[in-house]
Amino acid sequence: MLPRFPLQRPDTVCAVLAIVLLFPRPTHAFWPTDPTINLPVCTAVGAQTTPLIASDGAGGAIVVWTDKRNGGLAQIFVQRLSASGAALWTPNGVALTSGAGHAVTPAIVSDDAGGAIVAWDDARVIPRAVYAQRVDASGLAQWTPDGVLIGTDLNPTNSNVRIASDQAQGALVLWASRLTPVSPVVLDTQRIDAAGALQWTPGGVAIVSSQVAGVPSANVVSDGAGGEIVSWRRAAGGNDVNAQRISSTGAKLWTAAGVSICADPANQNAPVLVADGVGGAIVAWQDERGFEYDTYAQRVNASGVVQWMAEGVLVCNAAPTQVQQAITSDGAGGAIVVWADDRNVAFDVFAQRVDGSGATLWTAGGVTVCAEASDDGMPALVPDGSGGAVVTWAGFGGDLHAQRLDASGAPVWVTDGIAVTTAAGVQDSPVLVSDGGDGAIVAWHDKRAGEDIYAQRFDRYGVLGGVAPLGVPTAVPIALALEPVGPNPRHGATMFVRFALADASAASIELLDVAGRRIAIRDVGRLGAGRHVVALEEARDMAPGVYLLRLRQGADMRFARVVSLR
Repeated sequence: MLPRFPLQRPDTVCAVLAIVLLFPRPTHAFWPTDPTINLPVCTAVGAQTTPLIASDGAGGAIVVWTDKRNGGLAQIFVQRLSASGAALWTPNGVALTSGAGHAVTPAIVSDDAGGAIVAWDDARVIPRAVYAQRVDASGLAQWTPDGVLIGTDLNPTNSNVRIASDQAQGALVLWASRLTPVSPVVLDTQRIDAAGALQWTPGGVAIVSSQVAGVPSANVVSDGAGGEIVSWRRAAGGNDVNAQRISSTGAKLWTAAGVSICADPANQNAPVLVADGVGGAIVAWQDERGFEYDTYAQRVNASGVVQWMAEGVLVCNAAPTQVQQAITSDGAGGAIVVWADDRNVAFDVFAQRVDGSGATLWTAGGVTVCAEASDDGMPALVPDGSGGAVVTWAGFGGDLHAQRLDASGAPVWVTDGIAVTTAAGVQDSPVLVSDGGDGAIVAWHDKRAGEDIYAQRFDRYGVLGGVAPLGVPTAVPIALALEPVGPNPRHGATMFVRFALADASAASIELLDVAGRRIAIRDVGRLGAGRHVVALEEARDMAPGVYLLRLRQGADMRFARVVSLR
């Protein structure tokens, strides 16, 4: 039984309440809890576009984007967000390029030391080239100013660079190139170590010399042994899907031209890739063998041998079509695939889990992630750490939503997902990363007041803002703090209270009505110093009126006002 604290006299509590209501809400270094607000990552002049995101390894994230704040010349900027929602580097981001060229299409991966490695396509020289830079946990560039030259790119258009970790604080970079301006597009790759030294053949290893359909149809993941697995759509001789494994020393480990993942006579398109955790990978793609695009998948082991049915297992063939596939690991040798699907006239979001043997585990045709009347798309997902996934997507009206699916495919949060942002204007291109605690951090391109980059965190319960894991770096020392409740006013739902404790001494959270009667109390001192969240189910039954939340630790108290409209 929770310990009870002496009940204050009603007139005393009412006096305190009256005083509290006179003052505006305090501000704290927490993530916003209002989907119309969100966290600005960069609101500099000019356009900020193409965000990508990586974990900082401490519950926060590092976001990279293309930036035209300086006269329209594109540069690459990055920003680190702490687990508590503080921008840890220079306001509006750290520049990785000086603006001497036109730097676009960045890719990012964690360096496993609190920083990140970023690669991009750059037109500072002719022909175009691919560069990379490492930025440490403090936001300081570690390699050659303006980046290390990875390889040249004779493509007349952007190469859409891809990147993966080499598991040794370095990176594996993939890009499209041409031997001459009129020769076929091929794929090159290079490994760069933690110090910025190139590890493989100068100019990169040519993965395949036959024509490919550009890097938008190619992806790279780590093989867990310092090397990589690459998948791509082969445009020459049919639109098929191939894959190749490159060793830590840059040697091809499978058939010289790559292993065939699918060579069905129909078109295959847009393959996506995830490591299987044992040196192999799982590939999913759009497949036109049913005359409309369906979703298929295949697993290839560490030796380059396909493991499932020839030409892939069917993931979904609901009429008419599935597009925009994305994939993540299920943590058990299988994968979770998500896609946009117009079986209900408007495009909705669906998902399916495939186990390590190629069997689909969820509802035939996929479970519904979102089935709003309007179109939804651009899905992205990360594992939830428990066999399920956290999915985010963009709605037709420009809002972003998210949903968590458990290991059985059941939606954990509200039907059609929580609102991540409902701000004015259009929000698109969502990217997300796990927060290390079954929640996620999402970043996106935002047009509420220009072309900017915003972000939002939500926890495992689908609550915006969430709570920072213990022991992660924050912008300020931990002190007793109580965050204003959101949404507020409320309409009869469980109340999630976010707060911080200075130490592990006795502490409580109380919900009081205007007469001083205690509606709920929680003993929270046992949680210790740090940022936390508790659920007050009693708030579901609150009558209309004004209420007071009180956080007390020793003689120190914090207050927040709550209004119920139910």
